[in-house]
Amino acid sequence: MMALDPVLGQLLQSLRDGGSKPAYEMELGEARALGEAMAPLAFTTVEEMESVRDVMAGQLPIRIYVPPEAGDVLTLFFHGGGFVLGSIASYDRLVRRFAKLTRSVVASVDYRLAPEHPFPAAAEDALSALTWAQKATSDVLGAEVARLAVAGDSAGGNLAAVVALEARNRKIDLAGQLLAYPATDINVDTPSMHKFAAGYFLERQEVIWFGEQYYRSEGALEDWRARPVLADPTGVGAAIIALAGYDPLRDFGLQYGEHLGASGVPVSIRDYETLVHGFLSLGDIVPAVREATTDLFQRFGQLLANGVLPNG
Repeated sequence: MMALDPVLGQLLQSLRDGGSKPAYEMELGEARALGEAMAPLAFTTVEEMESVRDVMAGQLPIRIYVPPEAGDVLTLFFHGGGFVLGSIASYDRLVRRFAKLTRSVVASVDYRLAPEHPFPAAAEDALSALTWAQKATSDVLGAEVARLAVAGDSAGGNLAAVVALEARNRKIDLAGQLLAYPATDINVDTPSMHKFAAGYFLERQEVIWFGEQYYRSEGALEDWRARPVLADPTGVGAAIIALAGYDPLRDFGLQYGEHLGASGVPVSIRDYETLVHGFLSLGDIVPAVREATTDLFQRFGQLLANGVLPNG
């Protein structure tokens, strides 16, 4: 196993020295406000877009990004944050970079958050976004698109996987799915959960707390919309799954990749061994993170453009 990236390690140590606390040790409003304030600071560059517009899909806010030289794919993007934190605003700079590097028109979805809106609210919003995307016109999008894709990180990776499964159910031929360190299950006793329980940005206890906020509804733990690993994925779109080496959710991504592959789904697992959970949100201030994000997004762009998983 490769060592933690030293620059990233220094950043994590500086956060600890500065009194950084996990979300479950803060008031919910404080945790959300801190996330919104800190997110833009990780990005030194704001990528220019041809257009950025906010629209409503019923009651669901969506932000549409049209990058320069956009292709014909509309990607639904779902932010991370344990189903409790995050927003289209806090993910704005990340999604701009995603749109530029993948050359995809992107619809970033502001789904409802727990605990105010526990499962299945976020999943329902994600599926509503799919319905909206099926009907979205060029006038609404600001660009011509012919195909759909999905992407998301952490909790957003869960929602992207759910939408990919439902797209298959609706006989939509997805151009691809990008799942970054996805929360596709809820088992907090995997080897990676214990090995990386603390000290690596996301804590095992924090994962437990996020789950307590979201998986409150009766029957949630047996529902594939909460745990995509329970579903038969036969026929879903080709997937790129990104792992982080020092991540309590690492085994989820491995398991889901194996689940897809065993069902005949084309899947590529990209293992960024020196990084931690949530590295996409660490922007471009850590060189290894910048390189990994560029690699991941460009690979997904190749899948969207060529229809096949890139080699290597």
